[in-house]
Amino acid sequence: MTTIYKICPAALWREAKREGVFRGAPVDLADGFIHFSSAEQVAETASKHFAGQHDLLLLHVAGPIPRGAEKGFGGSPSSCPPSGSR
Repeated sequence: MTTIYKICPAALWREAKREGVFRGAPVDLADGFIHFSSAEQVAETASKHFAGQHDLLLLHVAGPIPRGAEKGFGGSPSSCPPSGSR
């Protein structure tokens, strides 16, 4: 089993919980896939893309690597198609 991580603003996660689905952050929607990080990538992702931001959550997804996952920096899974796009 693999665990991948998503850094997410708390407000966006609250909205996803209300709607019953997480469609991704604005950057995910623009790129057409949801960006994830491996455990080894989380710190670099946080400093590179979320520096100075507050009220963030670190979400984790455990299971087999989703179909359509792509490798990111370091060769770890980093992106998956948004839910409903399979």
